[in-house]
Amino acid sequence: MSVLLLGLVHLCRNRLFSQVNVYNQEYNGVRNYSLLVRNLPKSITAAQITDYFQTLAKCKVVKVNLVYQLEDYQKLQEQKARLNKSIFSFRNRVESLQSSLKTERLRESSKCQKLEQSLE
Repeated sequence: MSVLLLGLVHLCRNRLFSQVNVYNQEYNGVRNYSLLVRNLPKSITAAQITDYFQTLAKCKVVKVNLVYQLEDYQKLQEQKARLNKSIFSFRNRVESLQSSLKTERLRESSKCQKLEQSLE
């Protein structure tokens, strides 16, 4: 009887530990340990933040992302996209003009050849 009870306890213990592992993997991810800090001076570096929080929390800081004036960054990205579009349009226009110039030179060359032939 005690052997059966001991076997049942062992089986329940294994199932409990497997459920705890599933819980830890699903619910204790990195996203649960993220921290947002605002109003930092712009002169602060990621290394300084890492050192501070590692000392304070006595744990390892995996990554530090510094984001300042996100709206300005988004405006610059939009401006860059507009400039790239303008550059693309300008390049197409230059290629078109080069092609037209090449065609015009061929016509002039052909006219010159005809004129030379008629003079001979």
